[in-house]
Amino acid sequence: MTDRLPCTNHLVLAEDDEDFLMIMRLALEAVGFAGKLDLVNNYRALMGYLQQREIPELIILDLKTKPDDWRTALRGLKEHDRFKSIPVVVLTASSDTEDIDLCKSYRRCSFIQKPSTFLDWRTCMKNLIRTKHPERA
Repeated sequence: MTDRLPCTNHLVLAEDDEDFLMIMRLALEAVGFAGKLDLVNNYRALMGYLQQREIPELIILDLKTKPDDWRTALRGLKEHDRFKSIPVVVLTASSDTEDIDLCKSYRRCSFIQKPSTFLDWRTCMKNLIRTKHPERA
């Protein structure tokens, strides 16, 4: 049995691929995540969620979430006064330097390659939820 992880208690997964959602959920469960997990499948749903609900401690954003691409979502989040302080992790299979540079241009934004094995997914999720995110100003 895995101990409950202490740092991140509420996260939102923004992903439009059901298979990746299942993998991420299983990986989070496998590493003992016992917090609140909410799922949205596109940028519009994410923005609607954020305007109507409690602000999460972390957003994990898929690079290619449709119908709007992740760049639109990231810009929308990081340029919105209420949401710009939310940490965002962009998951991608891309190694495009433009994408990496865009993520680096925003405060509290990280860029991570999508893992290729379930063991790597578990490690990735464990590291993400154990990272202590500074309190919002």
